[in-house]
Amino acid sequence: MKFILLLLLGACQTPEPLNSERIVARYGSYGVAILRANDHRRLSSLYSEHQDLRTMRTLAYVEFQRPGRSDIANLHRKIVAGASIGATFKKAGWKILKSTLDICEIDTTVQQIPELATMRIDLPAKLAMHRYNFIVVKDSIRIDYAVIAEIYHPDYLRIGDLKGTSPDAFEQPGETKDIKNENRKCALFVNQTE
Repeated sequence: MKFILLLLLGACQTPEPLNSERIVARYGSYGVAILRANDHRRLSSLYSEHQDLRTMRTLAYVEFQRPGRSDIANLHRKIVAGASIGATFKKAGWKILKSTLDICEIDTTVQQIPELATMRIDLPAKLAMHRYNFIVVKDSIRIDYAVIAEIYHPDYLRIGDLKGTSPDAFEQPGETKDIKNENRKCALFVNQTE
């Protein structure tokens, strides 16, 4: 009986807001700047803007898993050109699922990841990171579209915020990965984009 109740509760939850929606709700604006991109990888800054000053809220490293699929080719072209990934799929009627691979903190410096300078924080710093499979579903089609690693501005999301993410964002209601050791290093190969 408990199992059925948990499934029903998971099914009734509202979908978690997209990263773009969260940034707008918190800071009043949202933009995406493509730092490097090709058909297989993308590095972008998701930012808010205040008085003509952009502040990076998320550094997103994306490895596209299925860029050549004909059923999403038009959406993929828009995304590589600079469109927001989640918003593009959502607007086209796709359901978005995230299957967490890792949630952790990274110790980083501007020398290791120069793009973080636009976060406008003192570095080195411990920053929360979420790495996940980005999956889209429409009708009977399921596509593992990308593996995404996001590093967050500490004023935007911290490790504790990520642990409290709505279970509906995960592939199975209530599913989360083992994230006990929040201080371990996460591997992030930001400089692999060409």
